[in-house]
Amino acid sequence: MADVTAQHFEKEKWDKYYSDATNKPTTQELYSKRNVIFDEDAAQIIRHCFPENRPISIAEAGCGSGIATYELALRIPTNDITLIDISQNALRFSEMYEPKLLNGKVKRILSDITTLPLKDNSVDLCWNIGVIEHYSLPIIEQIVTEMARITRPGGIIAIAIPNRNNIATLKAALLGSTFGRSWLNFIPGYRFDSEIRYRNQELAETLSTVVGTTCNITYAGSCLWYSAPDFLVVLADKLLNRSPLSFLSFFILRKF
Repeated sequence: MADVTAQHFEKEKWDKYYSDATNKPTTQELYSKRNVIFDEDAAQIIRHCFPENRPISIAEAGCGSGIATYELALRIPTNDITLIDISQNALRFSEMYEPKLLNGKVKRILSDITTLPLKDNSVDLCWNIGVIEHYSLPIIEQIVTEMARITRPGGIIAIAIPNRNNIATLKAALLGSTFGRSWLNFIPGYRFDSEIRYRNQELAETLSTVVGTTCNITYAGSCLWYSAPDFLVVLADKLLNRSPLSFLSFFILRKF
């Protein structure tokens, strides 16, 4: 899939997804035990990057629902939040779930994240989750170059993708494969379409080269699948909290 075609495909897909979600909103999955664990893990990761506990400014480049940033902002001090997405429907959806405590702090911008409409060195944290795995390495380099440009010296670029070793990721990859789409249509669950299952080390090396600094890898989220019962999710989290089997691989880079 050519890069321009890939960007068009992603815009159309997420426009439809968030149009459907806006017309039939539900909070059941958003606040499941599985997602609460991810929110806590992500907050721990980011809090560790800013140990002085001062208020930080945040930009999410490819925000989707914006809920990941909302949940982070309810757990660490923030003074400014910018949500950026290629889909106007996603930005509309993000307004529906904006917490009252954040009123007045959140700005929304419709933009392609390969050209972020923010000034150089303007935020403390630029991050996204489940975005760059949809693109080729040349496009990823453009995205991360922009994320680094708008991040202040001493700030953090944080990127998370589905961990290729996680059960949910393996299932989605199988269901989205040619075999899965032909023979496993009876199995419910998310199916990969444009996602690329990058190896952690491959992606870390690319990000490190683009930003010009060390890339550290850590993990967040449950090791189990989406529909796993809450009691299993809690048990698994006690045994395998932030392990190499967790749902997301986090790549953390500090700009110097």
